[in-house]
Amino acid sequence: MYGWGDSVDPRGDWGFEFLPYEEGNFKASYTTTLRISKVASIFKVGHCYAVDYEGERTMCSSLGYYSDKPYTKSQQKLHQIIAAELTSKGYTEVHDIDLDEAIADLKMPDDVTIFGPNVTVELLLFRDIYNILDDEN
Repeated sequence: MYGWGDSVDPRGDWGFEFLPYEEGNFKASYTTTLRISKVASIFKVGHCYAVDYEGERTMCSSLGYYSDKPYTKSQQKLHQIIAAELTSKGYTEVHDIDLDEAIADLKMPDDVTIFGPNVTVELLLFRDIYNILDDEN
């Protein structure tokens, strides 16, 4: 397990690495990430896989994908444990489809230009674009 972010970040992030699966030349690695918002009592669990791939036509040495759905039984078990523990403490799990939702009545702050013009649920709750946490200090 590894974590990143500091006390001023609007979220805490932790990563979990699983043992890789290998069979012959095939090698796949799996990770799960947990993101907890400090703005609201919500969390998100995401899962990744990467498959090592080498060939003369390739442009990169691995292929991978990310989803909020687990790819392995180990990821599924971890996801269930995280969700049960956090929901018992009053947190709500959100999914990718929820986070991409634009909030029509909110305008992007003038000093925030990197994310584009639309305020999304993710920007509001995991990136704190309105500096809600600064107001609490």
